[in-house]
Amino acid sequence: MDDLMLLADMRKEIAPDTRYPAARDALLAEISGAAPRPSPRNRRPILISGLLAGTVAAGAIVVAVTSGGEHQTPPTYPATTAPPLRLVAVTSPMALAANAANVAQRTPIPAATQWVYVKMESTISHAPPSGAMAQVPGSHQIRETWTRVDMQYLASIRHGKTVVTSTHGGMGTPIGWPAISYSYLNSLPTDPDALLRLMRHNLTDPELAGPNDGKLSDNDVFDSAIALMENYTVLPARLNAALYGVLARLKVVHLDRARDNAGRKVLSLFRTQDGMKTAIFINPTSYAYAGQRRVMVADRTSHADDGTFTLRQGELLNDEAILVSKIVNAPGTRS
Repeated sequence: MDDLMLLADMRKEIAPDTRYPAARDALLAEISGAAPRPSPRNRRPILISGLLAGTVAAGAIVVAVTSGGEHQTPPTYPATTAPPLRLVAVTSPMALAANAANVAQRTPIPAATQWVYVKMESTISHAPPSGAMAQVPGSHQIRETWTRVDMQYLASIRHGKTVVTSTHGGMGTPIGWPAISYSYLNSLPTDPDALLRLMRHNLTDPELAGPNDGKLSDNDVFDSAIALMENYTVLPARLNAALYGVLARLKVVHLDRARDNAGRKVLSLFRTQDGMKTAIFINPTSYAYAGQRRVMVADRTSHADDGTFTLRQGELLNDEAILVSKIVNAPGTRS
């Protein structure tokens, strides 16, 4: 699967101002609704820049860990209600996944009518959102959003006022997945091996992944996992941990330590393909999905219906970091 070809194909499809902020912290929540399934050729595997153009693009909801400033310590529980939290040194993708699974067992569940407040910092694009968006190096912008836990409403601040919008149950379908609903996400296996088997099966289904010859690579599975995390950035905690486990089982995935766009230390799982390094960031304390980055590590020329363009080594395509993600009781509130 060629990310760059897909990025090129998308340039002409993505409408301005359809971004939905990626990444909030720890997870678990109600999701509901499903948008009409787009044709397989139009499904985007990963770019968050034009998230699910034409639909409300955001995912399940649940966060109970603040991820701003210094990374916060996960909530503690009395010894009588949960065994001691045992984490290991993060020396491999598999160790990261094991810690995430442990922490996920202790993730609180918010009420369906509460809201997730997210404050995200990202770079600024040279142009309106499109398939391959070169970012201005060193630039920063802040966006705040609120999403109701049951995914029925979104909110933002416009001209100093809180504006609430109904999602009408719209959710979209990332590549390799059917239309997402709360019941579907909660039906997915949280054992990484079982989830990997299901994903491989889905990726051979033309209805879910488009025409294919039945041959799958680790890159195909990576794209599918990242598609779900980016399009539905706040997944149930155990499912999110299982996705880390899936990534840890792929030979193309490696562990890294990095600093995000806000300068904070994060863990990273990354893959390099066709000159592009795609990395997801993970909070080293809560193990929540904490942002992502795409950067070219080699020149790459791509051809599409709208022309030929070249991405240069060092060019940044996306860089996002979650500053705060927390549960609040009403849209427009921050605590």
